[in-house]
Amino acid sequence: MYHIANVLSLNAPHHKTLPIIYDSPHSGSILPKDFTVRASNTDIKQSEDNFVDMLFEQAPQHHAFLLKALFSRVYIDLNRDKTDIDPNLVEPTLIESVSRDNSDIAYLPSNKSNAGHGLIWKKTNSGAMLYDKLLTQSDIQHRIENYWQPYHQLLERLYRKLYRQFHYVLHLNCHSMPSSALNASDIANDIDIILGDGYGQTSHPAINDFLQESFVKHGFKVRMNVPYSGGYIVQNYANPNNDCYAVQIEINRALYMDEQKLVPNNHFTIIKQKLQSIMQDIANYVETELSHEYSYAAE
Repeated sequence: MYHIANVLSLNAPHHKTLPIIYDSPHSGSILPKDFTVRASNTDIKQSEDNFVDMLFEQAPQHHAFLLKALFSRVYIDLNRDKTDIDPNLVEPTLIESVSRDNSDIAYLPSNKSNAGHGLIWKKTNSGAMLYDKLLTQSDIQHRIENYWQPYHQLLERLYRKLYRQFHYVLHLNCHSMPSSALNASDIANDIDIILGDGYGQTSHPAINDFLQESFVKHGFKVRMNVPYSGGYIVQNYANPNNDCYAVQIEINRALYMDEQKLVPNNHFTIIKQKLQSIMQDIANYVETELSHEYSYAAE
């Protein structure tokens, strides 16, 4: 096990290693000491992927790496580009005094930042504002250097290590979705799992078909890409043309937790057991189908 206090932990496979990575970037709950906000702890907790790391904690028993963040996503969001910063969060004089060409920080806000959920969150999922005052550039740089970068550097090293050894990688990026997100969308609100591959950009149809079949076999209702097609992590690390495949997994929180009380519900153990069976399916599939001798990129 590799551990950086309050930042991340990495558990290595047991017994033998397959080129499989599970990562949970949003299940952390630690609030760093410099994180002074006005939002309630409940609002913050409801913005996190509660218990996702626990659901997948058996991944090393299925010959895979498990990387997880320990800090809250509302402090700094690992599933965002480090330039996805709302400049309205930062003291204006500091932004104006630094040339964008020479600064270590670039301000390239996306629609996520515009919605308050960029690299540095402005508000919680419930809409509660986080800060009473603007942040300094040093505040943001500290979060990037000490929280965002270590996670991504380690994930990149894992990819390189596994690719050198096996010549292919399968990466499952693990998340949860509030049931209200489905209720508000144009899809059926009884969907259990959404698999995201950027509409064909980060994975391969055969892998997607296998994953869907495995989830369905174990009793889950599955949808591809809508409304979650995959965020920064899968988009940044996947390279299907070189046999590096990444799929984002979103699990409906209502399956395994009480979304109001923020505790596991009576089905938590059953869902966890089903996911263990799926992880074993994935290990078998990788070992038998995703050999570099039969790479999809070579088709």
